[in-house]
Amino acid sequence: MFNCRKRCRNLAYCIPLLALLLSLCTPSILLKAASWNPNKLKPGTKLSVGDTINTKDTDTITLVYYPSNGTSPMDEKTDTGKITILEQPDTSANSVYKKYTITEVSFSENNLRISLTGITTPTYSLLNLMIKSKPAKTTYTEGESFDKKGMVITACYSDNTWKDITDYTVKPSGALTPNDKYVTITFTDDRNITKSVNQNITVKAKTPDSYSISASAAAGGTISDAGGSGIKGGGRKAWGVGPCDGFRLN
Repeated sequence: MFNCRKRCRNLAYCIPLLALLLSLCTPSILLKAASWNPNKLKPGTKLSVGDTINTKDTDTITLVYYPSNGTSPMDEKTDTGKITILEQPDTSANSVYKKYTITEVSFSENNLRISLTGITTPTYSLLNLMIKSKPAKTTYTEGESFDKKGMVITACYSDNTWKDITDYTVKPSGALTPNDKYVTITFTDDRNITKSVNQNITVKAKTPDSYSISASAAAGGTISDAGGSGIKGGGRKAWGVGPCDGFRLN
């Protein structure tokens, strides 16, 4: 009985001590805006304005803000236990950063230092699409699908720049019919602006594989091979016709 109480008493002292040692050795870092684990706070992680980084109350957190070109720091913020990502103006690029990429994370005793590089938001917008080069094939037979081989699509932006694109969609994308006079090319950019352009096409009706022809003569005349005959598409067949006595071909 005495030995059991002694072991229990010793265990009661050891458990809190073990917990304290683990808390000193393992930094606890959580992001408010997302349920990220501490090991995801590393170079390449994307952070936005309003995200909060939390550590132990005794830890010092330092955020160093860099412009998108990665030159000298724009600003440096330090706090204890908790710090929030803020907007940073970049006068050299005439923009304000609202999103960042972590480029460096360093730990030391009770200190966490993070370097953030601003992500530039484009100030231009997508104006329209242009067919720079027509597709090699523009005439189709019913049932075929559109072939974009040889076609070059260019996006025009408000800053007077042009960019050839390939991540566009084409409709209709399946079998074409004679009612299809054009296909529509559509592109959505990274700012969720969508533009379209049409490419004219010609779709011919599909020729049947065979035809059925019925031949007959009225009274006063004759015709060879009277009745029904099957003829393949593109094939030929001749009939002989003639008048009976007392009649003539009109």
